Order: sequence, then C-alpha cells, then structure tokens
Amino acid sequence: MGEKLGANVELDKVPLKYAGLRYDEIWISEAQERMVLRPDKHVAELLKMSADEDVEATVIGHSAHRTGN
Repeated sequence: MGEKLGANVELDKVPLKYAGLRYDEIWISEAQERMVLRPDKHVAELLKMSADEDVEATVIGHSAHRTGN
C-alpha cells in the first residue's frame, strides 16, 4: 500500500531488540520480529488491546494519504 500512497515512518520510534542497528537493519531486520498494521481508525483501542494481551505495539508513522483522520 505504501508504494502507491506513500508513508511517513519514524524509525527512531521503533522499539529495538538490539542496540546500535543501522536504519536499514531496523527497516528489514527479521530478528526484530516485526508485524505491521495500518489501522485507519481506532488506534488507541488497538494499542490498549495490545497492552491487555502483553503485546508490544508502537505507532511509528502514518500513510501519506490520510482519509478523514
């Protein structure tokens, strides 16, 4: 989706398992065990649900094309 709409990603907000990773290592590292969601709405509810399940979740950016947000 980002390839068509664009995205702003703040890699400095990404929680790291290992200190000292370069930006490209953060972006593509399988060792970081990344899963990405792109909710249009209800971000606070998603973060609370993640916390309730003891799953780390962090907002690290947004799509460049926002619809009503």
